[in-house]
Amino acid sequence: MAQECPEYKQLIEIFLSKKPLSSLPQTHPAKQFQGYWNDISLHENLLLYQDRIIVPRSARKEILNLMHSSHDGIVTMRQLAKAFYFWPGQSNQIKQTVENCEACRKLLPSQTNTKLQSNYGEQYPMSHLCLDLFHHSKYNYLAAIDSHLFSS
Repeated sequence: MAQECPEYKQLIEIFLSKKPLSSLPQTHPAKQFQGYWNDISLHENLLLYQDRIIVPRSARKEILNLMHSSHDGIVTMRQLAKAFYFWPGQSNQIKQTVENCEACRKLLPSQTNTKLQSNYGEQYPMSHLCLDLFHHSKYNYLAAIDSHLFSS
């Protein structure tokens, strides 16, 4: 997909030419990478920003949809993106994707930010249960985990 994107081809050409971005017209696609240019590299015809793939404009919507398929919210989606992908304005596009998602608006009340509590006191079977309610395929479920089983 990157090889088919004319804008991405222009980015690769400028990168290989080693021309300074200041010599380019304001409308050139490389100008959007002004603050990132020194950290960009090329590997097997893919531009990378700090080991993250620079996603061509033509593939960004598809990448956003793939990252959003689990409907885990803005924070999780941003963490996933930060591990693998980069493009200017990415964080804002992730936020817009989640905010415009009907399924996420329905799930949002159940995605509360709870603080993790450390295990304390003596541990024995059934002393510390982890519970979660969830819905799948028209059914409601209660998942229960005995954390004693996973402690050392």
